[in-house]
Amino acid sequence: MTRTISTSTKWTKQERSRSVVTRTIHSTLWPTILQTDTAAHKGVNTRVFLLSWLITLGLILLSIAAIVTPLGLTDGIDFADSDSVSFRYIRDESPYGQGTAPRAYDVALTRVCGGGFVGRSCPGVESDRTFVRNRTGEFSDGNDTLNVSIPSSLSDVFRSATSDPQDTRSGLFDMQYRLYSAAFQQQIQNGTSNYSIGTFRTLDTVLLRKQIELIEGLVVDPVNGGIGFRNHTLPVEQPYGASWSEDLTWLEPVTECVDTNLTRVFTVGPQPPKPLDNITIVDEGGFAQLTQDYPILDLNNSQARPQLRERAFKAAAIHNALAMIFLNVTEEGQVGGVRDTFLGKRFELGNISSIGVEPRVDAVTLSDISSAHFADSFKAFSLFSDFNDVETSCAGYGASDAPTSDMIRIRCGMLFAAPTRGSGGDSLIIEPYTEWTQRIHVCASGIRASIKTARFTLNGTASVSNVRVELADKTYPDEASKPLWGLENTKREIVDADPFWGLVDDKHEWKGPKDNSTSLWTFRSDSFWLPPTSGIGGFSTGIPDTVAGTVAPGVAMNTAYDAGGSTLLGLPDYTGRNNYALFKLWQQLSGSPTTGSKILNLIWTDLMTSAVVGTKGTVPNSLGVGDADNNAQPTRRVTTLARRVKYDPLYAIPAAIILALWLALLVLALSYWLFARSVSLHILRQLLDQTSTGRVVTSLLYPDRTGAESTAKTSRWVKHVGKTNIGFDVKAGSTPDSATHAENGAAPESEEAAEAAEEAKFPRVGATSMPQGSRGAGLKFGEVRRRVGLREIFGKKKAMA
Repeated sequence: MTRTISTSTKWTKQERSRSVVTRTIHSTLWPTILQTDTAAHKGVNTRVFLLSWLITLGLILLSIAAIVTPLGLTDGIDFADSDSVSFRYIRDESPYGQGTAPRAYDVALTRVCGGGFVGRSCPGVESDRTFVRNRTGEFSDGNDTLNVSIPSSLSDVFRSATSDPQDTRSGLFDMQYRLYSAAFQQQIQNGTSNYSIGTFRTLDTVLLRKQIELIEGLVVDPVNGGIGFRNHTLPVEQPYGASWSEDLTWLEPVTECVDTNLTRVFTVGPQPPKPLDNITIVDEGGFAQLTQDYPILDLNNSQARPQLRERAFKAAAIHNALAMIFLNVTEEGQVGGVRDTFLGKRFELGNISSIGVEPRVDAVTLSDISSAHFADSFKAFSLFSDFNDVETSCAGYGASDAPTSDMIRIRCGMLFAAPTRGSGGDSLIIEPYTEWTQRIHVCASGIRASIKTARFTLNGTASVSNVRVELADKTYPDEASKPLWGLENTKREIVDADPFWGLVDDKHEWKGPKDNSTSLWTFRSDSFWLPPTSGIGGFSTGIPDTVAGTVAPGVAMNTAYDAGGSTLLGLPDYTGRNNYALFKLWQQLSGSPTTGSKILNLIWTDLMTSAVVGTKGTVPNSLGVGDADNNAQPTRRVTTLARRVKYDPLYAIPAAIILALWLALLVLALSYWLFARSVSLHILRQLLDQTSTGRVVTSLLYPDRTGAESTAKTSRWVKHVGKTNIGFDVKAGSTPDSATHAENGAAPESEEAAEAAEEAKFPRVGATSMPQGSRGAGLKFGEVRRRVGLREIFGKKKAMA
């Protein structure tokens, strides 16, 4: 036997409260989730349906915006106001700072001429030294003295453009050697005192660093190559830091390499990395397709057209032509003769003792242009003069030539790229009896000076390690605003004197012909290519004086091209043989001549970082590390950094969409209100009142009661009808199709009998009149058995057995 047990839940509230509850419930997403009557879409006007869904989507978007919008708020350091703050010299605590000698006041700049040997006075200096010339050469009698000082007439010219303490650019004499020492020779200064010379020692390396850095006296770019001169002074007493810009004198190497289309091939022996004896040169077009026309270059106006790539191509062509003759590739010994070669032909070089430049699988090699890579030492020496002429032809001048204004310093040489495994294996893994190939390039390098704008950002404590630097080429509004570069005309042979160069004041501009009629050539340009110098050796051969700007850049380039033998000269190993990370970098750059040229630029940058230092900074008369003036605190204008609350606009996108929708609806509503006379606030108020659940029910149950009319104001309706109690029953176990009740264990009545009993006591919703005796009886909530709406909300439930 089955019995249905029903538990009644009765709500008793005033009818006005019902309207408020209805508004609250129907303003949520539950009608949409449960798909109740108010969320129905069948039989609903399309515009009404779209509007309801638009409101729903708007609520969802509003919820997203409420969560996402605040996430854009952050607390961080940002640029604040421009202010004048104090600057102070800050020492670099790295090995470069530790290895920089103090700038003492009694250290005078010196200049030595005569091919690096103490032989004759320099331009502008009077000397008692006399020379005797005979058929074997020119000699000094050795009984006089030599003056190595720099005359003020010359130093004033090359200080004229940068003497202003507010000018952050460096002149020629602001570039000094990082280390110096005292020397003594009887013939110098009349043997009465020592004189200063620069010295070189390796302090550290920047080759594997990945960003622009401040190093004692320099701004160094270890990524692209180049150095800027600056004695580092930083803003003090800035808890969050500051940002400012300065113009810096910048030196950078520029290298162009071309492929000779010759490849050196060898096999690794049983004990890597030593190769076996079968070393060959493979013709990949360097012989078979070599041009028969001698390359001719127009080297006039080299300051505007340095033609580095054209110079390298010319040197490579001459190198290949000489190699063809040496290897008997041409029958007549001439490039234009019949060639005994073809693409892919191999030329055996013999065993390892047959060549001067030994190939290695774990290193790159840089060298002069010579025959040492395919001939033994004896044969290579016999070809020395011929191959030496290749470099002269590439540079466009010789050591004994008289300098002209069109000459720029050019260094040419050979780059043997990092070897790669011929079998396609991993080139970082060396295995016995594997074949390796090595590309041969010829390169031409020059050194360019320019002005760069450096943007410094100090983050926190005043320390060189806390400074971030961004570099950009200096821009000029017109030709007249470009810097004026001066070049000394020594009127000597190139080997005899290193010319001064640098920024000069406009008053020294020479507008006449650039010939020997003047002692100073000037160039108005955004950049300047350094002139030829006498130095033909590297840092290992010694430094004759203290004017670093004239000698050091060229000597560093000479040293870079001798990287194959650098360890024998007491210099760092730049081949990668003893540094796996460096060799991996060289392998990455050896993929093409274009990227391979960067190897030389980076080596030059590393050498110059240890060699020189900038002595000019914000502090007036700054002399570098250890100054008595290093506590001076001049001021300059910077943009300070401060803690700020910032907001990321991306997080405001949902809120912006909501705002756009709201504004669109507002404009639409105002348009209806202003232009559509059928819409007004009065009509809107009546619509809201008439759709209120409480008013609908009272209008149906008490249509004749005062205040129940649909047009009644809210206050009138509340006073007369709104406080009436109306009951709705929610029965546990009931369904919309069943009104079965079980009370006190009694059997449930039939639905018809229950309905008749209820109708006898309570009115039906929608009745036009109340039954006798029920009007004003204060009906209790829950006594109406007729379901009006809540049953539809809860839906059907199965009876409990």
